[in-house]
Amino acid sequence: MAGIRRTDFNRKIITYASGTFPNKVRLDAPPTAYTIADATTSSVGAVFHLNVAKTFSLYGNMNNSFNPEYRTQPDGSPLDPEEGKQKEVGFRFSLLRGRVSWLVTYFDLLQNNVTQADTTPGRTGYFIQASGQRSTGLELSFNARVTDQWLVMGGFSDTDARNDITGVGKDLSPRFKFTMFNRYNFAKGALKGLNLSVGTIYTSDRPLTPTTARGEPNWGPLPEWWRVDIITGYKLRIPQHRFAWDFSVKVNNIFDNRDIYYVGQWYRYTLDAGREWQAVASVRF
Repeated sequence: MAGIRRTDFNRKIITYASGTFPNKVRLDAPPTAYTIADATTSSVGAVFHLNVAKTFSLYGNMNNSFNPEYRTQPDGSPLDPEEGKQKEVGFRFSLLRGRVSWLVTYFDLLQNNVTQADTTPGRTGYFIQASGQRSTGLELSFNARVTDQWLVMGGFSDTDARNDITGVGKDLSPRFKFTMFNRYNFAKGALKGLNLSVGTIYTSDRPLTPTTARGEPNWGPLPEWWRVDIITGYKLRIPQHRFAWDFSVKVNNIFDNRDIYYVGQWYRYTLDAGREWQAVASVRF
């Protein structure tokens, strides 16, 4: 597989008015800002099957990206377009006639000209662009049908996300993540139609989003956390009846872990909501 794309971008912005009601002012000499950017991007990849049954396969791909930046600085100066390069190699295999499948992937992602708000005092509304934002790591995912009723799926990732130039870690990016989801469907007997699901998510500690506008110190990193969710569902099917009923109860964060941080900066943080539950009933006809 291979592809190539040429992009030419030209944008002109004329500002006829400034401010908002009731302080909106029409400008006699409206300023004009130009944004001009172009790039040629490409993508190439290959898959190699190691056996006739195609149960063992190697693959690899390389891509680059280009994203024009529409925003401008308050003084009208343009921002450079964001550019990226991505490399990935992986190994996929399945066992037991497809009941168990695994995918192991190594990736390398580099981004340049990533636009961020300028938190320097006196620079409100301005932007800075960071280059050398690199993420490298290993991902593993699996999908298993242990029995015809018991399904298991999940994944693990080890990601090193940091700036190649400064060595500073990417904010809010965990080094390790793990997920696993189990589902059991009762297909016969008195419990036929009932299904039970249990899922868990692990996230390791994460650097804070840096900001210097208020002078607060870096109190991070955000702590690691586990979350466990459960779902109970029941499908009611009445023979020779046109209506089909579905009932489910879902509980997120069943152990009510209050140490899950949604976001965090040097001067503030936001906690997850804690335990949540939802009951749903639906009918099809």
